[in-house]
Formats: sequence, structure tokens, C-alpha cells
Amino acid sequence: MKALFRAAVPFLLCLLLAGVAPAQKKRRPHRAWGVPLIFSNLALSLETGDVGGIEVILIRGDSNDWVAVMMAAGVPYDPVLAPVQGRGDQIEFTLPPQGSTNYGKFTGKITRTGLILDNAMRGHEFLRRQSG
Repeated sequence: MKALFRAAVPFLLCLLLAGVAPAQKKRRPHRAWGVPLIFSNLALSLETGDVGGIEVILIRGDSNDWVAVMMAAGVPYDPVLAPVQGRGDQIEFTLPPQGSTNYGKFTGKITRTGLILDNAMRGHEFLRRQSG
């Protein structure tokens, strides 16, 4: 009887814990300070050698979050740094004018797989999360 009890206790404990695990709330991955999030849809055309798309690197700073944005249309342009407004998974930033180009305000939503980004000039686009 004692041996049966010793065998049954671990079995019942495993059953109890297995029943509790699925009920736990799924948590978003925590972004540690100093670890940037990188989102990109930059692509190289094998036929022409042109680069196109946009890359956004979200950087956590001491007093504010920042984005480094690199765009490419044929060739990659110099990256631009801008402060980020927003909370949680919603972000907003405005790029300063560059020469005759003024992209203005971008709004975005960070998801598990990437960044959904909207802009008046570029429209609606998805940037895949890059592993870093």
C-alpha cells in the first residue's frame, strides 16, 4: 500500500500541474533595456542589384525611445534618428525632411512577427521582425 501511495503522489502532482499550465496567461516577450528591436522589409533585386524597402530599429533610451530608420530605393540612404512617442505596442515618430523628400509622420503597431507601419507617402506596409 505504501509503494502504491509513493507512486500515485508524483503522478497526481503531474496531473495537477499539467492542468494549470494551459490556463496561465500568455505573456508578451519582455524587451530588456538596451536590446534594440529590428524590423525590416529591405530586399535586394537579383536582376538589377537595386535595394528597396525600409528598416526600422527601435532603441530604448534613458528618457525616450528612438528609431533609426533606413530607407532604400535603388540604393540605401543614410539612416535617420527620430524620437518615438507612444505606449506599449503602438508607436509614432516623425522623420525630419531630407532634401526635397519629407516623409513626415509614421504610425505603427508592433506585433509578435513584425511592425505594421503606416505613412502618407509610403502607405501601409509590414516589416518583419529580425532576430538579433
